[in-house]
Amino acid sequence: MRRGDLPRSSPLEASLLGSDQRVQRELWERAIAASEARRDPHGALYIASLNEVIDIQEERVNVRANRVPETVLYVLAGLSLLALTVASATYGSNGMRGRRDLHLLAFAVWLVIWLIVDLDQPRRGWVQISQSPMHRLLASLVAEAGNGSALPANGAPR
Repeated sequence: MRRGDLPRSSPLEASLLGSDQRVQRELWERAIAASEARRDPHGALYIASLNEVIDIQEERVNVRANRVPETVLYVLAGLSLLALTVASATYGSNGMRGRRDLHLLAFAVWLVIWLIVDLDQPRRGWVQISQSPMHRLLASLVAEAGNGSALPANGAPR
């Protein structure tokens, strides 16, 4: 897979995304039908909240799909190399012996590039975004399902 391509998802992920879209569509259809049947401020607030939830989920999916293009990383590395070369030449032509400074500068440049690449891979890198809020939400929904709420134990709508 090239860097510009969409990341592959596991069959489970694809299944969950499809299920999520079905649930959102069903909730949206029910909300519109209820709002048309009885016009009140509660229905309008529910539709606005549901719309926001759908937008946030779409944003999460898009963030996973949007990656820094490989070309940008190559240009960044090339410009960094050029900047370090110019800095080295400047130090050398002025008779300065700033070896430690150049090493620190090279390390700082490498660290910035590494951080960009690491943040571009939210599920594999050193910096990872916690999914624990989503797991807690799922656990609470499943727990409520046992109490007669709208979701059965498997998490699908009734």
